[in-house]
Amino acid sequence: MTKRAAEGAKIPPLFEKEEETKLLKTLTPVLLSKSGVSLYLDLSPYLLKKACERLQEAPIDMAPLLSFAFVFENKIIGILSWTDYRKNHDMWWTIYSTSPYWCTKKVLDYLFETAATYFKVVRINALTKTTNQKACSLLKRLGFEKEGCLKKFYPKDKKDAYLWAKFL
Repeated sequence: MTKRAAEGAKIPPLFEKEEETKLLKTLTPVLLSKSGVSLYLDLSPYLLKKACERLQEAPIDMAPLLSFAFVFENKIIGILSWTDYRKNHDMWWTIYSTSPYWCTKKVLDYLFETAATYFKVVRINALTKTTNQKACSLLKRLGFEKEGCLKKFYPKDKKDAYLWAKFL
C-alpha cells in the first residue's frame, strides 16, 4: 500500500508508542519497502505473546519458531507467528493485525516461499472462530481450504473453530 492510498486511513495502534519504538530497534529487517509494508523478524517469543494477548483466546504457551512484524509508516500493524513446526511437514500460523495493509503480494510471496523453501513445509495450518467472517474471508483469499470444525474449541466462550490448511 502506498502512502497515497493510505491517506486518511486510520490504523489503530497495536502497541503504545514508547513500547513500539523500543521494540522496532530489536527487530531484524527482512523485507523493506519505502512506500509500503516492511517485514521484520523477531526470534524471541515477545511478538507471539502480544498477538495472543490481543486475540484473548489463543494459548500463550506456544513456542514460536519465528515471528514477523508488519510495519507501515513506522507502526507495527500486524504480527505473524509460525509455531508448532514439524520438519518437512507443516507449521501453524497465528496472525493478529489491526490493518489489512500488511496483506500485500510481495509480503505473502516472501512468507509462503520462505516456509516452503527453507522449512520444507508442505502445509500451513490456521484456526479461526466460526463467527470471525473477516478472518475466514482472508484465509480463503490466501488459498487456505477449510478442513473441518472443532466444536466448543475456545475455552473462554465455548465458540467453535474452523481448521484451515494451505498446501504449498
